[in-house]
Amino acid sequence: MSGQGSDWRERLHANPSQMEQELAFKLQGDRIHPRNPDGSRVEESVSVDIEEVKPRDWAENVYQPDVVNNSEKL
Repeated sequence: MSGQGSDWRERLHANPSQMEQELAFKLQGDRIHPRNPDGSRVEESVSVDIEEVKPRDWAENVYQPDVVNNSEKL
């Protein structure tokens, strides 16, 4: 597993825009589209931000503010 983790980190640091483009194509290919509560498609774009966070800081700096505090948007 650590080999896989270091692979994406190496790719991200080597060419961040390529990694972001690969993620965008993956999301598009997986047909991940935003939906309204009634199930209709949202005619908006989706933004993705890639930021490296140390595992020990994840709960406080990512999970609580981005997931717990925004659960109504998920």
